[in-house]
Amino acid sequence: PVEATVFASCSADGTIGIWDVRKRTGSALSVKAHETDANVISWNGGVSYLLVSGADDGCFKIWDLRSFRAGSPVASFAWHKAPITSLEWNPNEHSSLAVSGADNQLTLWDMALEDDPEAQQAAVGRDDLADIPPQLYFVHQGQTNMKELHWHAQMPGMVLSTAEDGFHMFRPAN
Repeated sequence: PVEATVFASCSADGTIGIWDVRKRTGSALSVKAHETDANVISWNGGVSYLLVSGADDGCFKIWDLRSFRAGSPVASFAWHKAPITSLEWNPNEHSSLAVSGADNQLTLWDMALEDDPEAQQAAVGRDDLADIPPQLYFVHQGQTNMKELHWHAQMPGMVLSTAEDGFHMFRPAN
């Protein structure tokens, strides 16, 4: 956030709260964000009104704080098949984020990507491609019980992930 006195929280009842420490009672804003435990949140460092939350049902949602009171996310993705364990906006590419889940996957997403009619046409009849969101651009597997991820502070695009069986560092490229 751009305000030093404002922070966000998530809770086991599925709510996200936006708090201002100058206010003595209650959260400034609160919304029922998920039907299951809301495990993690990340504030976008470059676009101060964007927040992402992840929950036990494997779903993560993008929230625009300018319309937060309405209670509807601007985007919702249910790719992961187990609880979301960590997520973080890319500090250098403000439309990108990394998400890890208890399904042993770390996924990279770019919210600036949209449906491509040519790609949709090429995928016709390909059941293996039908359910892949256009915003998903990388899936990392091979770790057991993934717990946390972070973008590397000095190496743009480098992601670090920790798991029960060690840590991985990688930078996707095409």
